[in-house]
Amino acid sequence: MIIEKRSELSTMLMTSRWFTSVALYILLTLPQAFASAELKTELKSEIAESIWDAANVGEEIALQAESFLVGVRGNVSAGLIDPFLFRIIEFNYRQRIDLSGVSGKEHFIQRVSALGEESQFALLTFLSSPLGKKYREPFVSDLSVNKKQMDMARRLPRLMNNQKHVEALAIMLEDHYFPVLEGQWGFMQRSVVFGIMAASLYENGEEASKTAVDQALDPLSENQAVALTQMNQMMLVNSVYDYRDVSVEEVKRLDEFLGTPAGAVFLEASNEAFALGITAVLEGLLVQLIDSVEQETTQEFQNDIRNNNSDKCLDLPWAKPFDGLSLVQYECNRSAGQSLKLVDAKLVSTVTGKCFSVMGDNWSSREKLFLVQSSCEHEDVAQFEALEAKKFQGAFQLREKNLLKCITITGKRDEDAVPVELKNCRSKKNQVFSLNSNVL
Repeated sequence: MIIEKRSELSTMLMTSRWFTSVALYILLTLPQAFASAELKTELKSEIAESIWDAANVGEEIALQAESFLVGVRGNVSAGLIDPFLFRIIEFNYRQRIDLSGVSGKEHFIQRVSALGEESQFALLTFLSSPLGKKYREPFVSDLSVNKKQMDMARRLPRLMNNQKHVEALAIMLEDHYFPVLEGQWGFMQRSVVFGIMAASLYENGEEASKTAVDQALDPLSENQAVALTQMNQMMLVNSVYDYRDVSVEEVKRLDEFLGTPAGAVFLEASNEAFALGITAVLEGLLVQLIDSVEQETTQEFQNDIRNNNSDKCLDLPWAKPFDGLSLVQYECNRSAGQSLKLVDAKLVSTVTGKCFSVMGDNWSSREKLFLVQSSCEHEDVAQFEALEAKKFQGAFQLREKNLLKCITITGKRDEDAVPVELKNCRSKKNQVFSLNSNVL
């Protein structure tokens, strides 16, 4: 009996020691395991960041962001967007465009970090190969969006005649890009909502109603197939141009790579990064528009700046507080938008309390320099000096100190709401203004 008890006790002790040993082992090794897991996760994130850099995804997003802006501008020509609203969008969009890369990079690294080491290194190997470098070349082109479109228009008829090349690209796009494009439909819908919200804030000073949004989205949904078909055609046309120096055999090898788990995740993550990045920019722009509408302003008229030639005044349309709103010429009517003053060399709206910055318009072959409303702390805020016009007693030119260009009335004498420009100072009447003591 005693022997049996001793046996049981021995078994219990041994079991206890076993549990103690296991517990001790766990306590000693768990921190190392966690540290090892953390190190592994950190290493995979570093590899993912290397893939981001090697693939030039940031440059691709910047190029696509520029293309998105080109598309928005196309709505101005079609009469769908007010030119003044577009300049507001463009000004604010360019201020935030770097945000697209930041937001997109974070998502991209998360997606690619989830890949196994083998897939990650497969990506790095592909991107460093001659084919991988060719694959990235279209997204780091030195051509601007406008120049690329002109060059593409010239070359495309000949490129489209290479049937084998076009067919290989079409197969690759159908296998890998078109499914991704369908996944971008949500981004297209968000873009439409942004347009509706921005227009409502600009025109009415309030957010668009759900009814207005639904009225815009319903026909979009009804024409989803048609819209995707048009986008597919555009994607093929762009690919024929972008991959003009990639052989048919190389296109087929690229098709095979994009069919691997690593290639599929890479393609999805790149496109998702763009959509999330541009969405972040648009959301930031809407916040700025909402904040502008809600800011307090005074409507008391103080003074105007009148042109000696047209007898029209510098005018901030409707005295709206939006950054990017163009300064124009308009019939002098003592409205709030014409209440302007020079304060510490800055031209200030006494109603909105904001200044004006120089904004270049590069959409035509000849660059134009406009004055658009901005915060007085903006990096490109214009600095003016009032120069007495020699040929016109008691009148002045307003010269921007850094550019040495003068505010110029560019429209006809009887034309209202034409944006003023900065041009070379020539003491002409359209650059001469009457300034009272309140302005100075």
